[in-house]
Amino acid sequence: MRSKRFITGFCTVSILIMMLSQNVIAQQYAQVKVWTKSGSMFTGRKGTIDGNILTYLSGGQAKTIPLDDIQMIRAKEGKAGKYAAGCGGGCGAICLAIIIAGGTEDEEGETGPLIISSIFWTAVSGGIGYVIGLLTDPWETVYVSGYQSSISKPLQLGMGIKQNGAVTVGLSYHF
Repeated sequence: MRSKRFITGFCTVSILIMMLSQNVIAQQYAQVKVWTKSGSMFTGRKGTIDGNILTYLSGGQAKTIPLDDIQMIRAKEGKAGKYAAGCGGGCGAICLAIIIAGGTEDEEGETGPLIISSIFWTAVSGGIGYVIGLLTDPWETVYVSGYQSSISKPLQLGMGIKQNGAVTVGLSYHF
C-alpha cells in the first residue's frame, strides 16, 4: 500500500514539473526569421516579442528591432527539447516506479542490469522524442505588420431602428 501511494505521488509531482516547464510566455520562440520593411531578412534563435520590440540572438549577439520596422516574423516553437524531455522523462519515471515498487531483481538477485537498461531506454525514448519534436515543428507566421484579414475588408456591419421601434442588424459582404 505504501509503494502505491509513493508511485501516485511521484507521478503527480512529475506531471506538475512537466507542466510548469512549458513556455509560460507565449511570445518566446526557439528560432525566428525576420523580414524588415526595408527588405532585409534576418535569422536568429531565442526570439522574444516583448511589447513593441523583438529581441533575438544572431551570431552570438543579442539583437533588438522595434516591431514598427518589421514586416513579418516567422518562428519555430522549439518542440524538440520539450518532446525529448517528455518522452525521456516519462520513460524514466516509469522505470523508476518499477524499480521502487520492487520485483526488480533478475534470476541472480541483482538490480544492476535493470538500472542500466532503464537508463538506456530513457535515453532512447528521449532521442525518439527529440526527432518527433524536430519533425512536427513547422515555421509559423507569428507577426505581420498591419495585418488585416482579407475577409474583414469588404465585410460591413450595420444597425438601425425602424419606425415601430424594432432594432435591425445587417451584415453585408461586398465583392
